[in-house]
Amino acid sequence: SSVVSYCETFTLAASVLFAIRQLKRIACDFKTNIFIRCIKMNLLKCSTDCRSLVRLVHEKSDPEYPQYTSFLSRLKTFDSHPPRSYQDKYSLAECGFIYSGTKDLVQCYYCGLLLVNWGENDEVWQQHVVHNPKCVYVLLYKGAQFITNVKNEFNDIRNNRGNSNDQVHRCKTE
Repeated sequence: SSVVSYCETFTLAASVLFAIRQLKRIACDFKTNIFIRCIKMNLLKCSTDCRSLVRLVHEKSDPEYPQYTSFLSRLKTFDSHPPRSYQDKYSLAECGFIYSGTKDLVQCYYCGLLLVNWGENDEVWQQHVVHNPKCVYVLLYKGAQFITNVKNEFNDIRNNRGNSNDQVHRCKTE
């Protein structure tokens, strides 16, 4: 089932991410070569989606702001967030955002994406995907299928509007 596949992919990606970080600490070429061979052998057993996920994690394995890796550390940045904002601080923190301290401007701790001018009907995860579909945090948290679905949904909206200059969404990148 897709749930098992997603869980296996997430577990593998998380393991590879951990291993890559450990690899950075290894100075011995012998250990490094063995590690790389193991990764390559395991990747041969994976689906194409899994291999591309591992490559993406490898290419962008470190968050822009690692001090905000935990949900609670991100949530604390919202202490001065406007109480009448369209988006609640819990949803924003869960989606990887930290508060900038200005208006409703938030930034993804992982990819560095800045979003501002949130609308009442803006869905936080969707906006994250629309403005940066390659964010590793979103990919690991929500999965590749979610990203594909959001991209398709917003492409359909754009196509139905006849490629006009109308705003497809209110939330804008800064």
